[in-house]
Amino acid sequence: MSPPQYERTKLSNLRHHGGLRTPHGVIRSGVTYRSDNLSNIDGEQAEDLINKGIALIIDLRTQAELNRHGRGRLDSSLVGYAHLPIDEIDDLRDEVNAAAVDREIPFTNQMMGYCYFRMLESNGMQIVKVLENIAATEGAVLFHCAAGKDRTGLVAASLLTVLGAERAAIIDDFSETNNNFEHLMLRLSNPDKPFDMSGLAKIGALATADAEALEHFFAILAEQETSLLDVLRDARLTPETENKLVAKHF
Repeated sequence: MSPPQYERTKLSNLRHHGGLRTPHGVIRSGVTYRSDNLSNIDGEQAEDLINKGIALIIDLRTQAELNRHGRGRLDSSLVGYAHLPIDEIDDLRDEVNAAAVDREIPFTNQMMGYCYFRMLESNGMQIVKVLENIAATEGAVLFHCAAGKDRTGLVAASLLTVLGAERAAIIDDFSETNNNFEHLMLRLSNPDKPFDMSGLAKIGALATADAEALEHFFAILAEQETSLLDVLRDARLTPETENKLVAKHF
């Protein structure tokens, strides 16, 4: 069997949460989408997103990433745009991984979970702004970062938490990225250099979306005697926004 042929100009990590069961009911399809970077998609992919009824794109990339890669083909479209950057996780990775690099120890899922915890600590209010924008938009919303794994994964976990999803379902959504990694890494790699999947093993959890990483994130919150929902509420998530999100998705 020949290996799959992936295209750099097609999204590799695009999905929605439709069909997921919660205490409120079943989440409607095509309400919110999560994805990887939109900057290099082709016209066909851009048209597909417009046809999905997406009314707002929320860009979680930093200003530096936006300056470097731009917005791509949807820059001048009729689709709304909100730039709500979340601090790059790379700064936190350096702090967690400094000693491990010297010992040539792979980046672990425990380290990754701690990075997510620190990201939530420093970006709670920004995540709430993302949720407020989703709640206030008439029509579908797509949020994305670069890979659609870490920053996007944390926003997705926050949204699903507000919607009442069980933790197992939240972790399953996070881990779904593992099924897309070969295409995703191709999209993120330098197009002028050969792409080698075998090199990903050297960087451990930075190049995976293993359930253990998000499980450790939730475990840290429990150790702090708090929860993801409590942190969001402390960051000024209001009952009004929560109710709007529930009404929008069910």
